[in-house]
Amino acid sequence: MSTPTRISGGWRLKLLPVARHFVKWYYPLTAIDFNDPKMQAEALKQAQLRDPEITIDFSDPQVIAYMKQMIRIPVSAVDELVRLTNTARKRLGLVRSPLLIIQSKGDQTVNPACAEELFRLATAA
Repeated sequence: MSTPTRISGGWRLKLLPVARHFVKWYYPLTAIDFNDPKMQAEALKQAQLRDPEITIDFSDPQVIAYMKQMIRIPVSAVDELVRLTNTARKRLGLVRSPLLIIQSKGDQTVNPACAEELFRLATAA
C-alpha cells in the first residue's frame, strides 16, 4: 500500500467545501511558464505518454492557451480526495491485517513522508 495521506495545497484546501459549489474547474497549468525549456520538455514528455508521435508548437500562443484550458480537474473531485485522505488517515489505526508499504524513490506523485506516516498510523497492522 502506498497512498497519499495528505494532499498539498495549504490553506486553499480549507476553502474546498464551499468553493466546490461556486468553482467548477481547477486549471493546474494556468500558472505554468511554457517559455521555460524545462517546462516544455516535461509537457511534451507527458503528452507523448498518450501519443508518442505528438509534437507541440510552444511558440504558438493559441496552442499554449489551449493547453492551459484543456487540462482541468473538477474542484468537487479534489474536495472528495481531500475528504477521503482525511478519513483514511483517521482510520488507519483500525487496520488489523498485515500491511505492506512500498514507496518508490522515483515517485513524483506521492510524498515519501506519506509512507512513513502510514507506518506510524497503522499501529495495529
